Amino acid sequence: MNPVSVRPVVILVLASLVVGAIAGGAFAWWIQGNRWQVVVAGKESDLRQAKADHSDLIAQINRAAAEAILVAQGKAAQAQRHAALIDETMTARLRDEERKSGELSARLAAGERLRVAGRCAPGAGDVPGTSAAAGAAGVDDGGTVELSRAAGRDVQAARAGAARDRTALIGLQRWVREVCLAP
Repeated sequence: MNPVSVRPVVILVLASLVVGAIAGGAFAWWIQGNRWQVVVAGKESDLRQAKADHSDLIAQINRAAAEAILVAQGKAAQAQRHAALIDETMTARLRDEERKSGELSARLAAGERLRVAGRCAPGAGDVPGTSAAAGAAGVDDGGTVELSRAAGRDVQAARAGAARDRTALIGLQRWVREVCLAP
């Protein structure tokens, strides 16, 4: 054979070896890609099974999170309903206090006078120079005192403010105890 005719044969053989090697490598890669072994929780499994197990685990986590969200939303809605009930109850009490205060204000404005029942206790604010043993020189006990109109309005305004503040404080304490601190 002459050197010129060997050259195309060698090139053809080398080219077919290169193409064969590339094709074999690609085939081997494809086969290995389908057969990778993965260690999951101490067990060997193939990659497809590991992906399926992972997808199942993610689905379980999503379901558990959705259930937890629904439970939390239910508790929040229950707390809101309870807070609304407390608000409604305390608002009704405040309206009742304001109605009573308004009635008393109207009676005082109409000329009625406020009377305060009183009792003197020995030793508690006695008039200087007197004592409980003095007897006849003592102050009447158990009677009523009639206030002037201005004093009556002042006492009524103070009473109304105190009642309103007390009702608001009771409502706030109940809200904190039953809504904020509820388990």
